Amino acid sequence: MERLKDGYYVRIIKEGGTPAIPQETSQGRGGEYWQITGSEAFNYATGDSTTAEFSAVSNGSESGWKNISNLEPFDIPRRLFHVVMGVKDGCKYYFRIPSGSSRFGVDQDKSVGFLDNTTSYYLAKNPMYDVWLCKNYFISINADNDTGISLTPKVWFEGYKYDIAPVTDENLIARIKSGDKPYTTVTIGGVRT
Repeated sequence: MERLKDGYYVRIIKEGGTPAIPQETSQGRGGEYWQITGSEAFNYATGDSTTAEFSAVSNGSESGWKNISNLEPFDIPRRLFHVVMGVKDGCKYYFRIPSGSSRFGVDQDKSVGFLDNTTSYYLAKNPMYDVWLCKNYFISINADNDTGISLTPKVWFEGYKYDIAPVTDENLIARIKSGDKPYTTVTIGGVRT
């Protein structure tokens, strides 16, 4: 996973192309263009915080949808997360981003989709399943245990946290849109394009 450097510009959108983090600008509602003002690498595994996301799931059962609130970026200061995830056990992990919207449909299962230890192992996370997250767009997981034994589900995440600042100067926005200033487009809940 490539890290965006401080000073880079990003266009942050939702699926469909609308701004993911709306804000007021001098010309009305905007918020598509942002600048990276700081960054740091991070690792997080479910169950590593003071509140465990999952409890033990018996064979043939599901965990139910669990929001991974530690992966919801701050609103003040504005943050953007880029994460890839992996699992170790044999459960099937179904993901929603944001909570209530299914993801990972193309390569897995067209209706919901899942990751398991064959698609993204925790020590060799599959970069095909990286996602961008911002305020109100975080991960919810349902673990389906069909392993033959009782397990406590666990998902490992790694990636980068970015501090971001809105680009509000209309001249700079025009230069970005014209291609004079390079930028990266990120789709919240999806992969970088």
